[in-house]
Amino acid sequence: MNAKKITLSGILIEDLDGDGVSEKVQARSGAITAMTNESHGFGRNLWWSVLPPEYEQGWPSAYLAGVADADGDGTQEVLAVCSDADHRLMRLRVLRGDTGDVVFDVPLLPSREHHADGIWDGFYGLAGALEVPTAEGPRPAYALFASAGHDRQPRGVLAVDAV
Repeated sequence: MNAKKITLSGILIEDLDGDGVSEKVQARSGAITAMTNESHGFGRNLWWSVLPPEYEQGWPSAYLAGVADADGDGTQEVLAVCSDADHRLMRLRVLRGDTGDVVFDVPLLPSREHHADGIWDGFYGLAGALEVPTAEGPRPAYALFASAGHDRQPRGVLAVDAV
């Protein structure tokens, strides 16, 4: 397993397909895109993944939580956390790094909220990839952390099955 913890950002520069060349992934309003990483700043579009309508809102409707190759196939998965306009609905959307195809999309529960106003002001980030022991053998999973408020203090950890 190859996992990397990254700083939360609207743009990631990563080798998504294992060819040794970095690509650029960007969270846009209503979509997540990948393109070639050219030195002049403009790249060729590789894929475009449109978010579900309820998450197509003003900037930003998604943020990039990180990348990981949980299943060990040499292709990174892009993990994005999407929220609706009032931050009451949140989803983890996992995309194949080489194609942008949705691997899976699951709802996330808000962690403990900071202001008690019904709007969660926290975020999820990728802590890494791990193997969870099961009766059938180890299963790949993503470990997410949840933080709330501006203090960046972890409020919880969540493991999400990667298959």
